[in-house]
Amino acid sequence: MDTMKAVEGQEFTFLAVPELTAAPGEGLRRFRGVAYGGGVITDHSMWDRVAFDLGSVKAADRMPVLLDHDPGQIVGFTGSVKIGSRIEVEGFVAEGEPGRRVASLADQGFPWQMSVRIMPETVVRLDLGETMKVNGRRVEGPAAVFKDSLIREVSFCALGADRETEADVFNMKEALPMESMRPGQDRDLAIQALNDEKNQFRSENDSLKSRQAEFAAENAELKGQVKALEFERRALAESLGAAREEAEGIRQKYEALRRSSREAVLSEDFRRLGLAFSAEDENIMAVVRAEDAVFDSFRKALGEVKPVAVPPRGAFENVTEPVFEAGAGMKTLAQRADEMREKEERNGN
Repeated sequence: MDTMKAVEGQEFTFLAVPELTAAPGEGLRRFRGVAYGGGVITDHSMWDRVAFDLGSVKAADRMPVLLDHDPGQIVGFTGSVKIGSRIEVEGFVAEGEPGRRVASLADQGFPWQMSVRIMPETVVRLDLGETMKVNGRRVEGPAAVFKDSLIREVSFCALGADRETEADVFNMKEALPMESMRPGQDRDLAIQALNDEKNQFRSENDSLKSRQAEFAAENAELKGQVKALEFERRALAESLGAAREEAEGIRQKYEALRRSSREAVLSEDFRRLGLAFSAEDENIMAVVRAEDAVFDSFRKALGEVKPVAVPPRGAFENVTEPVFEAGAGMKTLAQRADEMREKEERNGN
């Protein structure tokens, strides 16, 4: 068993078979009928099998009577609605084209049927095998049971569904429970019914305007929130840009310090080995810019190289003969010692 809240605007329209009697005469025609017999209506296009809990159905005594549920086709109005084990309605067929059409076709024997538009507050769904007692009858699932329903209007239609209903149309001179009405009261009731319907439409229109104003206020509030979020987004973007610039400046300073430190370390290693260090040498600068692992490996390799021994000044001054036979590109030991001292002096400077 499943109970659900009825969707706003969700209405159920079922049809009932009325009986119309031909009774032409002066004044308004009256009608009387059973709009709902209290049982299960089957083969409905929307609900298939449905029953209405009459203990919770509400209806005004005076309601519009329409043709095919069309607000533009006003047939008349009800004078009373009785809800017990079934729904019984009595009312009047007003002057006008829709009313004359209903009365004329009834006089010719057309089998008009009665239809009631009903709006449920809640709907109880019965699954297969489930049962519920409704209006003193046992209702078996699958079926839908309407509770806390409101009848909005009654209509004359060409087709019907509830076989337990009936209706009669009478002349104003025929006896009905409402024969004590004063002269002209029938027309007053018709006007009152129309005014009631107009007031109802006006109330619904006011409600829609109120909801529209609420939506407009919510929309304005949302626009303000969007504007504030956009301002916050821009502020965050500016802060992020400043942070990136600051980070880039720190990175550049770190790179400059690391390069300067590596140049100093390599310069000392080269001096120890008697080699010349030049910041203009692309190979040396490639080592300075290399990753830590590459730089450390290069320094480790330099550490395994033994320094070149430089003879002291004057060690070969008394040597007149070359150590090696002078040939193309050959130098004496004295010449080689002088070159090494000059190189060391240049590196020291």
